[in-house]
Amino acid sequence: MSPESKFGLFIWTWKESIKAGRKPVVFLPFLVYAFVQFFMVAGLIFFMYPPFSFLFMPVQRALGGEMALHYPNYFLVLPQAFESLNLALSGILGIGVVGLATLLFAAGDRLRGLREEVETVAGRYGHLFGAWLGETVLSLAVIFGFARLAGEMPEIAQYLNILRMLCVILVSTLFAFTSVLIMLERQPFARAIVHSLKLFANYGVLTFFLVGLPSLLQLPVQFVLARSAVIVQKLNPEIIAAVVSAGIFAAMISNYFIIGAITNLYRIVALKTQNGPKPEIA
Repeated sequence: MSPESKFGLFIWTWKESIKAGRKPVVFLPFLVYAFVQFFMVAGLIFFMYPPFSFLFMPVQRALGGEMALHYPNYFLVLPQAFESLNLALSGILGIGVVGLATLLFAAGDRLRGLREEVETVAGRYGHLFGAWLGETVLSLAVIFGFARLAGEMPEIAQYLNILRMLCVILVSTLFAFTSVLIMLERQPFARAIVHSLKLFANYGVLTFFLVGLPSLLQLPVQFVLARSAVIVQKLNPEIIAAVVSAGIFAAMISNYFIIGAITNLYRIVALKTQNGPKPEIA
């Protein structure tokens, strides 16, 4: 496939993702996940009040210590606490959201009932978790590895952070097709990982940009949250909650386009492999 046609394919995957938005049900998995995330943010802020106190008081103490139980410290630790909870949430609910969204994008106008799609996801849940676990372990190894390097070489920490971000995107690119293969081809997670790596060998650059460009929506949020201490001390601590909430919206949009684009890319790759008719790329 020539670079010109790859660029056309890049545009086509995004156009198809936008067209899928004509069916409101496609947004449902992302909205459900965002709702749970907002609930977590509320719990981490109002943990001292019922009904949040029963669950979030011990969570807040475990994640931030006693200092995190007092104002404005709980805003200071909010980004890290939310990130920790969101990591766990991604392995419990997030994998189901990805699986369901993949089916909804792939269905096009041939959408089955939502209940049937959810049951299909439930049947593949273990394989989705296996693929998520592999990607998460590798991503965390990259993150902590670069954090250690930044601590040892603070003079180039800024450049290491950029390289870390690119490497995390690369890891996501390596695993990009696993959910599609698990849901559409019914492959076990180990085989899906191997197959995803093979697809990366042929479509790596294209997939990297399909994953990486939407991820850039998170950069302004990360830039602001990196200065949480200054915001809490000199401005309004509640700004942190607003920025974390903005990050939820940004993640919802980026995940929509990533899952949609990867699903659409696999559709045309599968058609090409089968030597069948290909959708028009324009």
